Amino acid sequence: MADLHRLTPEDLAKFQSLVHEPPSAIKAAQEQYEEYTTLLLEKLKRHAETPKAEAFIESTFVSRFVTDNDCVFVGHVNTDLDSIAGAIGAAALFGGVAARAEEDYNGEIVAGLKFAGLDPPEVFDKVPGVKNRHVFLIDHNEVKQMTPSLRKDPKRMERIVGLIDHHAVAESFVSSKPLYIEVQPWGSMSTIIAHLFIRNNKQIPKSIARILLCAILSDTLNLRSGTTTKTDKFCVALLAKLGEVDDVDGLANQTLFQAKTAWIVGLGAYEMVRGDQKDFSVGKVRFSISVLEVTDIGPVLAVAEDILIQLHVLKTEKGKLEDGGHDVDKELHAACLFVIDVLKQQSVMLVCGSRELWIAKNAFPAATPEKASPKVRSPSQYMKADETLFRLPPGLVSRKLEFLPMTSKALNDAITAGTLPEWYCTVGCSAKIQKPTLLTARDSVKVDWDVHRKQLMKDVFTAPTSPKALRKPKFSKVSALSPNSDSGINLLVRVSGEPHEVEGDRTELVVGDTSGVITMTLSSSEKDKEILTRIAKKGTLPLRIQNAQLKMVRGHMRLSVGKLGVCKLHTDDPTMDESEFGEPNAANDVSATEYELEGGASKSTESKSGKGKGKVRKRPAGEIGPSNWTGWRARHARKQNNTTQT
Repeated sequence: MADLHRLTPEDLAKFQSLVHEPPSAIKAAQEQYEEYTTLLLEKLKRHAETPKAEAFIESTFVSRFVTDNDCVFVGHVNTDLDSIAGAIGAAALFGGVAARAEEDYNGEIVAGLKFAGLDPPEVFDKVPGVKNRHVFLIDHNEVKQMTPSLRKDPKRMERIVGLIDHHAVAESFVSSKPLYIEVQPWGSMSTIIAHLFIRNNKQIPKSIARILLCAILSDTLNLRSGTTTKTDKFCVALLAKLGEVDDVDGLANQTLFQAKTAWIVGLGAYEMVRGDQKDFSVGKVRFSISVLEVTDIGPVLAVAEDILIQLHVLKTEKGKLEDGGHDVDKELHAACLFVIDVLKQQSVMLVCGSRELWIAKNAFPAATPEKASPKVRSPSQYMKADETLFRLPPGLVSRKLEFLPMTSKALNDAITAGTLPEWYCTVGCSAKIQKPTLLTARDSVKVDWDVHRKQLMKDVFTAPTSPKALRKPKFSKVSALSPNSDSGINLLVRVSGEPHEVEGDRTELVVGDTSGVITMTLSSSEKDKEILTRIAKKGTLPLRIQNAQLKMVRGHMRLSVGKLGVCKLHTDDPTMDESEFGEPNAANDVSATEYELEGGASKSTESKSGKGKGKVRKRPAGEIGPSNWTGWRARHARKQNNTTQT
């Protein structure tokens, strides 16, 4: 090992710079592909004058299909730099018109266009004759990401003739005719455009090279995102030469990312939540993932409470219908926002409620919770203020590769195992937001808080007034049950045996504890079907039954959850310990005892609730077991064939 004391000051300075500054991915790519890019540029110059045979076929027969259709190239809503650059590059390559999906666009796009010396593409709806022109989709293929007028057009697939994208092709993307499709698994759509120029032996103009370079840097986070491929790195090295860009790192960090950060922070919480937001679903769970890529998360967290409010608003406003109505079944169950520090390659997740908290803990178990800002208040009575932000492990920075797959896996695993809390998919996903104060219409990405902010703050951050203390339920033993037991029965039991169908479109199964077992009857209602489905998946795992009732079927006791009862797996309640649930005592089957009415009542007077209409007195409060008063009386005990019960 070298003697550090003998190093010169220059050597020490160099050593320290290597320690404190990790090697640039950009510089590494430029050095790695220096020889290849130089050679390729020389060949491209020659081939542009005399195209090779394969390029002749490509441009004459393949690309001519696009050229002859005189297309409008348009990206997705929530416009980003890659969709703008891709539309500009494709129009330059194939001819046609570049367009943007919406009026407003972010500061990074402004900076990229200025650097390249280009004007922004026209808004799609303002392109002359756009309703009668063919459309080429850029950087998207899902219907909900299309520009509004195209999305609402029932004949849109007749107008769409091609697609250039680097995302998975959606199941809903179906065409009745052949299309030109170029989909590659690369980190940026603009990488595909650069590749198409090369494949067609076409020279890339300096301005086009610059805008494509900016887009690749943006989509791959300066080549440090997990989505980055070798193709992206090669194209950055190539486009940097074609665009005559000496300091590519400076272009990304000081020009693009800082411009985007300043623009986002200046817009306020409304646009921070919606600027780069996409909806997803796993099973019945509807959720969104918003992403903010900034060079400094401080200004974002400074308005953390406003962002938490807007996440609540976003969940609710998804239920807005085009006719002005509202459908709670279209609301989101969860809205997640990830703020990515593109320089440090670290992310934080802002948590606005208990569902998002569940995602943070289950999808990102290594993340650490903390306050989103020093004075932030809890937006939910079911979480603490120091759980409003989760700091993710370094390197988790991609929605496509990390945030979405990890969230989807956590939800899918819980749904499959039957451990997703029942309250997760309840309707009215953000009931805190009062509909009269809901921000549902926006003509601009700028938000006017004058009218609604005060009320929204009150809705989200005001704790419930005089909360009612919940009384802890008291659980009985199966052996203490009798036909005279009131409704409101609470039991901790395990399933004993397999469910089986009986007459009357019902299902019966035996449950029990250490004192005995009882037959539980389930109807064909959706509630009881869900109970059966969860039991089938979890087998003999413990059940917590509350507010159940007893019914008499031909003189035998049957336990029924009913409309007001609850039957949950013990995993639905983290306070319940599995050790509290003993093994069923099958030797004492309380449903095997046959009862008869006494005191002048007959079986024909048997009521729906299971009690006779003969001599009946009101039982003392708290009495559960058999009593000596007139009513149901045990006749004899005998083994029952449950399959014959009606």
